[in-house]
Amino acid sequence: MRLFFGLLLLLGSVHCLTQAELDAFTPRDPDYVDINTGLKSIIYAKNHTDETHVIFTNGIPSHETWLFPNGSGNPNELEENNITLYIPKNPTFRKDGPLKCLPLGFLGIATSGVAIDSWYPAVEGCPMVSDFEELDICEGHPSPDGQYHYHHYSPCVQMPTCGQPSTIWGVAIDGFPIYGPWDETGTQLTKQDLDECGGKETSEGYRYYMTVDAPYTLGCIKGEILAEIGTKAEDTEEFICACPFDDSMFIKTKPGDDQMRTKIAETCVFEGVSGPYANCTDIIDESYDIGYKWIQEEQVITLAPCCPEGSDCGMSCKTYDGIKEECNQEERKVMVMTRVESGSSVAQPCLFLFLLSSWLVMVFGK
Repeated sequence: MRLFFGLLLLLGSVHCLTQAELDAFTPRDPDYVDINTGLKSIIYAKNHTDETHVIFTNGIPSHETWLFPNGSGNPNELEENNITLYIPKNPTFRKDGPLKCLPLGFLGIATSGVAIDSWYPAVEGCPMVSDFEELDICEGHPSPDGQYHYHHYSPCVQMPTCGQPSTIWGVAIDGFPIYGPWDETGTQLTKQDLDECGGKETSEGYRYYMTVDAPYTLGCIKGEILAEIGTKAEDTEEFICACPFDDSMFIKTKPGDDQMRTKIAETCVFEGVSGPYANCTDIIDESYDIGYKWIQEEQVITLAPCCPEGSDCGMSCKTYDGIKEECNQEERKVMVMTRVESGSSVAQPCLFLFLLSSWLVMVFGK
């Protein structure tokens, strides 16, 4: 394995987390006590071996949350859930191209100690999470096993300064960093500014970016995933091809439906592989119809709020009554991904064309 990683270094690394980026994985408020568990957040990132970093979190957010369960439609309790994630120090792009089959759930860890999940909830029809359930003040909620997580951008992970580049927001399971929505020039990005996976090359290497428009986090996985990924690899059921391509594992009863599945194939295999990486393969069944499609639609969207330089906006620009007066927030007309019924007469490209066009815009310019 050491020889393999050595060859990667000779070929040139794509991105290596700096010490400052590792140090960012720490509770925003180390004295904050979670109202659900009575516990404090534990989150850190450090060197593990010559080839890997380790990120650990107890899953307790270091910021305000709702008391769960509550009347939002989420019946789950927020509980302590330890995650140990191993990532390569020098992540590398997948040789077979990006993995479009996203895991069912866990995609990375935010610097706040909270799990970052895929952009859809695990329910039939693959709805946008914002259309499925009301999230708390920090845009999070707990899963059935009590894991508090984000599906999209949370204003509680960091306080952005208007016109300034975002700092690191988290890290993905392939080892590439995830940054907030503001690029190196201080301009807020939307998904049409990024490639199909929700990232782009920078002067510091490849980065994913969180955005306020779908798919919010990762649209696909750009890099190789370690076979020894950590605790989340123990649940291989999470590494199956699910939404937005296939919702059959969420369908409880549909009499006469010949599309029903009896076994869902795993996207990634972690055990018994040769080399340091998991064996991941796209298994998208394009003949399967979930009843919906994703189209490009021009809309005016509200961007993420930010704090004017020199102002004190506290821990977050968001309150229960809206956005703080001292924070700035702008609107922009962009092409956004929208879910419509498959039988809709709207003549728009599907998800793949939308993601492809976004990549072409980024590479060749508008």
